[in-house]
Amino acid sequence: MNGSLFLSNYEDGIFVPNIESAILTKGAATGDLKRKCINVAPRAVHYLRPRDGLVLYAPITDAFRGYVEDLYGFSPKVFAPRNIDLSPEAPLSIVRAVLEDGKLVNDISEFGRTHDWVVTPFIAHPEIFELGRALGLPVGGMIESRVRRGDAARLNDKVVFQRTCRDLGIPVPDSIVVEGWDELSTAVRDAYRRHHDVMLRQSRTNGGLGTARVAVKDMHRRNIQRLETYLEELLVPRDGWENQPILVEPYLEKRCSPSTLFFVHDGRARLVSHTIQMLDEDAYVGCRNPSGLPDDVLDPMIEMTHRYAEHTIALGFEGFVGIDWGLLEDGHVVAFESNARYGGQNHVLAVARRLCHDRVNAVRLQSCDALKVRDGLALEETLHAMKKRGIAWDARRGDGVVISIPPAGGSMGYVAVAETAARLRELANGMSAIACDSLSVADAPRLHASGA
Repeated sequence: MNGSLFLSNYEDGIFVPNIESAILTKGAATGDLKRKCINVAPRAVHYLRPRDGLVLYAPITDAFRGYVEDLYGFSPKVFAPRNIDLSPEAPLSIVRAVLEDGKLVNDISEFGRTHDWVVTPFIAHPEIFELGRALGLPVGGMIESRVRRGDAARLNDKVVFQRTCRDLGIPVPDSIVVEGWDELSTAVRDAYRRHHDVMLRQSRTNGGLGTARVAVKDMHRRNIQRLETYLEELLVPRDGWENQPILVEPYLEKRCSPSTLFFVHDGRARLVSHTIQMLDEDAYVGCRNPSGLPDDVLDPMIEMTHRYAEHTIALGFEGFVGIDWGLLEDGHVVAFESNARYGGQNHVLAVARRLCHDRVNAVRLQSCDALKVRDGLALEETLHAMKKRGIAWDARRGDGVVISIPPAGGSMGYVAVAETAARLRELANGMSAIACDSLSVADAPRLHASGA
C-alpha cells in the first residue's frame, strides 16, 4: 500500500497543508491570515495512517503528539521547516520554506522512497510540482499542465463558479461583478439603496475571509452617516477589495448553510457527505453531520453537486470538490461557492472513520475549528477539564470529544462524536463551558474565533 505525504493538503502519502494557497489564490498571506493558516493546519494530523507523513508550518508539541498516539495507536510522522519566518509581516509559503531547508528535503525524500509516498496538497498549486521534483516524489491530483494553466484556481474562483452554475442550471445569488474601488463603491451604493443589506464577496479569497456585509443596522451601530466612510472602515485591507473581482449581491437570509462534498477519481464522482455548516458572521467555524435535512430538500443539492462534479471531471480534476449552499427562508436553495480542495469536512470524517470503524454511518458529528479560549491555555489543562466533565473521547463508550486543533493563540478545535442528537448537544455544550471557564468574564460571551 502506498503512503502519502500530506502537505497541509489532504490525500494519501505525504500531505502538504498549503492552506495559504487555498485561502488566497493570488498574493501572499501575512498578518491574521497567516496566523489562521498556521493555527488550523494541525487538524491534518487526523488524516494520517501509520505509513503517512505530514508537513506543517511548525512542529506539533510532544503533548499533542502523545494525544494523537493514544487515540490512533501510532505516532504521527510530522515534518516542519526549521527556518520558516513565523512573524506576522513575513509572507507565508510552506512550499518555499521546505525547499529552502535542504536537510528537510533529504529527510522527506528518504522516508518517501521507503514508503512510496505521493505528495498530496491541500489545494493543487504550481509550487507543489516544484516540491515534488525536489523530493523525487509524484504529486497526486490534477496534472501539472492543467494546474499551471489555471484550471484548479478557476474551480475555486467564485465568479467563475457562478458563470459555470448558470450554464449548468444551478441557482446562484443575483450578483453583479465589479473590479476596482470606484466600480465597487458605485455598485454598493446602488444595491444598498435598493436592499439596505448587501453582501460583498471577494472572488479569489476563501476560508471564511474576503466577505463583508453592508447593513444599515451596522452603520447605525457604528454611528456612521456616509456610506463611503462606512466602506472605507469596513473593507480593510483595501487592496483585497480593489485588486480582484468582487461579487455584489443582496444579503440573503438563510435557514441554514448546507454543504455537499464529492470525491472525484478516475473519471468518477462519488458522494462523500452532506453537512450543515456552522457560521459566525458568515465565516465558517465548523459543521454538523449528517445534515438532518429531509430528502426533498437534500436530493436536489446532491444531484446539482454531482452535476458540477461531472463538470470538474471534464477539466481533468482529481480530488475533493463540494458546493456550499444557502437554504433560504422560502425553501429555495442557492449555490454560493465551490471548493475544489480539502476543507473543513475532511478531518471530521477522518476522525469518525478512524475511531468508529463500522459504526461510522451510525454516529452524529459536530465540529468547531475556532472555539475561543484563553490565550496560553494548555492542551493538558483542556484534556483534564474534558475528562472531569465526562466528555472526552472514550473508546469503550464509543462517543466523546476529540481535540482536532490544539489550543494556540486563543483558539482551538474539536470534533464531537455521538449516537444521539441529545448526547451531541451535551458534548458541544461541555466544550463551550470549558471555553467560558478559560476566559475572563469580558471575553466569555463570544465563543468563536475566525474559522478556516
